[in-house]
Parts: sequence; structure tokens; C-alpha cells
Amino acid sequence: MLNRRRFMAASAAMALSSLLPSTSFAMLPLKARLRPRRIFARKEASGSWLLFSDAPFEPRKVVRHDVIERSFGAGAYNTLSQRDHWEMIEAGWFSGDDLHLPVPLGDDTYLVWRSYYHPVTEAHDLLTDIFADKYGMMRWGTLLPNGIALGEHPARATPRHGPPRTAI
Repeated sequence: MLNRRRFMAASAAMALSSLLPSTSFAMLPLKARLRPRRIFARKEASGSWLLFSDAPFEPRKVVRHDVIERSFGAGAYNTLSQRDHWEMIEAGWFSGDDLHLPVPLGDDTYLVWRSYYHPVTEAHDLLTDIFADKYGMMRWGTLLPNGIALGEHPARATPRHGPPRTAI
């Protein structure tokens, strides 16, 4: 069965295949698979609980900016999510010197990872998705049944919510 995600990935691959040089890489379909996510809790010294997902605690490699622009055209880099980068790498489209590992200091790709793909942020977003319709959740400060309250969004000091206020 062809779902929306697979249809979009296949359509994008077919559309891009005519624009790319034939020697750049083999156009294989992206591994558009659903991955079950799990949420864990850890008690902090302050007595509160930190929720986090099973996402990696360190950023994974992404495709370098110049490689994306050369392969897909000007402006393409800013249209891709980091998950798109990871799927292209897993599909074998890019490897070796084409890849870049985000680092904490002075690297915007690290800030994006921390803002959207960090385990704590992913746990918050999973809960938001689960309870949004029923409880009208906001990004932070939401009260849930049984006295549970979500605190401030964990990515407040990253591009998601404005410029960093403190060093990460």
C-alpha cells in the first residue's frame, strides 16, 4: 500500500532524478518507515522529572551544505529536515567526505538538532501530539490530569524559539 509519505518520497526522487547528473549517486527510494518512539523518565536533583525519548543523545552526521546545494540546487539545504539527511545517508546517497558532524559551539546544525531532534525535545513533542486535541496543549506550561504539568519547553534557547540566550 502506498501511503502519503512514500508517495511524496517517490515523487521527489523521480522529480530530482532529471535534475541530477547521472554520476552523483544512485536514486534509491528513501527508507520512509515509521519508527515507534518510547518515552523514559529520570528524576532530577530538584525533585522534578525529566522526560526524554529514545532519540540519540548526541547528534548524528548530516550532509554538508555545499553537497546538498550542488546535488539538488540552490536553496535545497534549507528545505530539508535532519531526518531527511539521515534517510538519504541510510539509503546510501551520501557518505564519507559528503557528511558533517554537528558540534556544540558555533554550529547552526547542532542548534537545530538540539531544538528539534534532541531526546528531551522529542519527548515533549510526542506528548504534545498525544494530548493536543484533548487538552489543547501549548508548547509549555500545560496542565494535564492527575496534577501533571509540563514545564518550559526544553528547546527555548535554540532556533525554534528565537536566538540562544545562553551557551549550549
